[in-house]
Amino acid sequence: MDFLTLGKTRQVMPGQHIYDINNWFVFSGICAVYLFSSYYLQQHVLTESVYYNSLSAMDEHEIEEIFHSKESAGILGYFMVPVTTTVKMLFTSFCLYTGLLVMGNTTPFRKIFKIALFAEIAFVLATLVRLILLAFFMDVNNFNDISSFAPLSLYSLIGSAPAYLAYPLQTINVFEVLYVFLLAAGLQYFLKFEFKKMLLLVLASYGLGLLAWMIFVGFLNVNFISQ
Repeated sequence: MDFLTLGKTRQVMPGQHIYDINNWFVFSGICAVYLFSSYYLQQHVLTESVYYNSLSAMDEHEIEEIFHSKESAGILGYFMVPVTTTVKMLFTSFCLYTGLLVMGNTTPFRKIFKIALFAEIAFVLATLVRLILLAFFMDVNNFNDISSFAPLSLYSLIGSAPAYLAYPLQTINVFEVLYVFLLAAGLQYFLKFEFKKMLLLVLASYGLGLLAWMIFVGFLNVNFISQ
């Protein structure tokens, strides 16, 4: 029998646990934070002067049109928040589910998705920290000041990097590490195995998926975006 194949399920003592919270309630709270962050950045950080500084090579009339059109573009972005959040959770869930199947475990996908949902709290914290720093402690002059800002990441320690390394270095941060630990803790709760084994499982499944994604984004940055 594989070490991840469950035998008898250990009984859990009765009582309220964080995973007893309704999924829709958690998802709504997560999306609300992301929506507020997006709204605040659009309205109070991406000011008209930021647009003029970033698009100085363009005609003044064109810049003004782009700035005033950000409202309609922002509405589309708000609608995309629940979609992109769901896709990100499905990606993580698929990675973990695949890793479990390889190890001979058939935990239902809905439980794996619940783990990914609650682990998203790590990125909610990252969003709030980034928003507070951008809003109150940073002097934002152009778009690059925002796009390159990744607090508590390897990128923030190095300061600059080639295009193909920028995204990976921004992705490797304290909040990503917290996310991995929360995923492992969720697996430990539902599968009743040692935390160390669950952490290794997360690194071998989600870690590989994240690595593949970082390589793909790095490829896009080098061949399309940075040109």
